[in-house]
Amino acid sequence: MINTVVSQEGISPKLIYFDKNCQVNEFIKSHTYCYEDDCDEETVRKLASLLAHLHSLIDIPISDDGHTRLEKIWSDDTSGLWDSNQIIDLVRTKMNESQLERYVSISTIDVKECRTFLRQLISKIDSPLVFSHNDFNRGNRLVQCDESENKRIYLVDFDYANYFARGQDIGRYFSNYRHKDDMFGDEGFPTDQQMDLFIEEYRKEFAQRTTNGLQWFNDQRNSREKFRSEAKIYAMKAYLDDCLFGLMMFHLQSEEKFLVSSLILSLFREKNRKENVNKICLIFGFEIILIEFLSFFHFFFAIVYDSI
Repeated sequence: MINTVVSQEGISPKLIYFDKNCQVNEFIKSHTYCYEDDCDEETVRKLASLLAHLHSLIDIPISDDGHTRLEKIWSDDTSGLWDSNQIIDLVRTKMNESQLERYVSISTIDVKECRTFLRQLISKIDSPLVFSHNDFNRGNRLVQCDESENKRIYLVDFDYANYFARGQDIGRYFSNYRHKDDMFGDEGFPTDQQMDLFIEEYRKEFAQRTTNGLQWFNDQRNSREKFRSEAKIYAMKAYLDDCLFGLMMFHLQSEEKFLVSSLILSLFREKNRKENVNKICLIFGFEIILIEFLSFFHFFFAIVYDSI
């Protein structure tokens, strides 16, 4: 049903056929969203407008507790993946003596505490519930150009689409803003001014598509500053989600690890992220713990990459 709705809305390519085993969409000659698109203001505006269109959809005929299930996955501590001792033991088995310095560095970090703290920030920011894509990475954004270089953007892969926090998709977008690598680069985090281009276009589009749009636009819960804060906190969540994904990959067989080596290399390039974390977490005045988390993030993926 979701695929039908987003196709009818022009958010995804035209849906041609769908059953429980198969989905066929119209072929769109396009490229996946990239660094150059982020550098083009008109393309950024179009992406922001498209995301606002998606988020403005209401009464989607899906389970109304889907966001609860997604939140449970995010909050689940029973798997042990976020237990610092288990993680560090896992990393230690993949190290050699030349990596001892890295082991010493991460052994002092309480990963679960970092994650708990981020969850507290997410609770405090109280991002509104919208119909969310929840996998808003570059590979799921298709950019179509006509002969006159006019662009149209489509979204694909709605497997995780559900009602969830507004900041989820927005934070994912800014987590690799103007990065030349498809997943993670080392170009840093956008300035507030850079963020405002996307945020203001999103706010205008959403206000046009919702009832009492002017009231919505002027509500402090939808202010530019509130959007910035949501984006920064959920960008950190995007990094944490990718860290969890990396931990999952760490359990795979070696031949499977080889297939994701490019991803691990991308994550390894996060070495310069520390400097930018200050900008993200200053909004609540908490700096040290998130910087420590990013230190763990860097060292962990350096070790994972070296072990492949």
